[in-house]
Amino acid sequence: MPTIRVPVSWLTEYADARGSADEIARQLHMSGTEVDRIERPGGGWEHVWVGRVTKLEKHPNADTLLLATVEYGAGRTKTVVTGAPNLTEGDVVPYAEVGARLRDGHGDGWLTLAPKKMRGIMSEGMVCSAKELGLGDDHEGILILDRALTVGRPLADALGDPVLVLELQPNRPDCMGVAGVARELAAVQRVALNEPPLAKLRYDLDPTRLGVRIDDPDGCRRFGAALLENVTIGPSPTWMQDRLVAAGMRPIHNAVDITNYVMLELGQPLHAYDADRLKGNALVARRAHAGESLRTLDGVDRLLTPDVLVIADAERSLGIAGILGGADSEIRPGTTRIALECASFEPRGIDRTAQKLGLSQQSAASARFRLNLSPDLVPLALARAVELLVEHAGAKVVGATDVYPKPWHRANIKLRFSDITRILGVEFPREESLDALARLGFQYAESGDTFVVTPPPIRTDIAITEDVVEEVARIVGYDRIPIRVPDGPLPLHERHPLEELRERVRDRLVGFGLQEVVSYSLIDPAWLERLTPDGTPLTADAIRVQNPTAASQSVARPTLRASLLDTAARNLKHRDGVAIFEISPVYLPRAGDLPEERWTIGLLVAGRADDQTWLTQPRTWDR
Repeated sequence: MPTIRVPVSWLTEYADARGSADEIARQLHMSGTEVDRIERPGGGWEHVWVGRVTKLEKHPNADTLLLATVEYGAGRTKTVVTGAPNLTEGDVVPYAEVGARLRDGHGDGWLTLAPKKMRGIMSEGMVCSAKELGLGDDHEGILILDRALTVGRPLADALGDPVLVLELQPNRPDCMGVAGVARELAAVQRVALNEPPLAKLRYDLDPTRLGVRIDDPDGCRRFGAALLENVTIGPSPTWMQDRLVAAGMRPIHNAVDITNYVMLELGQPLHAYDADRLKGNALVARRAHAGESLRTLDGVDRLLTPDVLVIADAERSLGIAGILGGADSEIRPGTTRIALECASFEPRGIDRTAQKLGLSQQSAASARFRLNLSPDLVPLALARAVELLVEHAGAKVVGATDVYPKPWHRANIKLRFSDITRILGVEFPREESLDALARLGFQYAESGDTFVVTPPPIRTDIAITEDVVEEVARIVGYDRIPIRVPDGPLPLHERHPLEELRERVRDRLVGFGLQEVVSYSLIDPAWLERLTPDGTPLTADAIRVQNPTAASQSVARPTLRASLLDTAARNLKHRDGVAIFEISPVYLPRAGDLPEERWTIGLLVAGRADDQTWLTQPRTWDR
């Protein structure tokens, strides 16, 4: 399942949420946005608090030691012995009480604090350096904290930002960005949702300065772009770098960081090109030419085929669309003009291309494009990235363009209020059901018992009545649905006619004395040559496994003969005869599409029959 990391401070910037990180995680989890865990800075900082040095005096029995009286909330104070030279009264410091587990400041291991007498005075706990907290290598002095921090607060909450690690269902690409998760949280808590600020773009970009074209509308559904000048490449703001790191990404420089930041924020990937390196001032979404090659950002030269969608300029490909950029057009320290691309791609094509090129290890961008992202995210992400580039890279906007040949139309779902009761088995007040939908951004029109619902533009997973009812249930609360034992007769299981046919054939063959076998669908490719009289491969385009566990299981079988012959050869070493059959699918390649999975029956008899008795003569199966 797709996984994202959401810093709580970033989340609460867009939703006026209430409660601790644990409460927020619980509410999201119970509404269907699965929270796998909460990661807190410092990991195991238990029994470590924000403290204040209220008194500092010399140790009576040691010239280099100090006695520090530390207050750490709720009237609690302790005296610790320290040799740190940088402490003064009033300093706010990390205080670890007895029982805390910290890194050893004098070595590489760990230690658990216990009361310790130092030169005749008991030290209860300790004030901590950066090394003891795992925040750096400095052990010479105590880590001095911001005096604005609340004394007595757990250090894990005060330093840094708790991060929610979410495991999302593949049908929820709208939650692949912080803003989408904030929308869920705002709906659950009935609080205001704050949208990120967007630049006001004029879609009047002169095509001679930057032309945008879609040559493959089936692969690229929407293509937005903006041209920016006077860009200054440099470090991104510290707050942005901190959020990128917390979300699992490495800061690079402001241009790349901003595209990554917007992707994490809205869920829509973008790509920035050095506009001065674009041939013909063009960006084109097209299929690769036969024999075309591209050196990607990972330094690998890749041979492309005509089924690979690329982003190109007027002369050559610049990147594999939605998966990996090219090395030749990346942003450099001296870049001053940026062509910002923001596009929507067909997800199945992205998945097939990644597997074909050996790029199954998902990047942050391809992990999102493999889901069904809404094309309506394109202008939002483009405007957001332009806003940040103007603010943090000094960019000047030349213009923008938006190519959208086949607009996606949201579904209008018609249902009855009674459908909610029928599907959930519990009746919710009409007003409460409509309020739940409104809080999620759904539009609706009602007439009597019937109403028509239109999902928000970012939701591509809402298509049928049950989808709408599920939204009502998870926002109103799954805990409102009572647990009941089903009553009434269970419906009879009806087999598919083809399944019924296969069962009838099995019964007949068993009745004739044959035994069913079930074998692996992956076979040794050597069998493809052994099955023909002249040793030529049975098929030249057998489907091969990309990362097989063994060579003997590296090809998806195109016939059952290999499996049956292999099974017979193994059994004839131990018995005089076999009579076996198998009913299973074989896998046949299809050009430009998924393989055909064809159900097939195979029979094999060899050697002596097993039904001989003392009254009959031995016989072979072929007599």
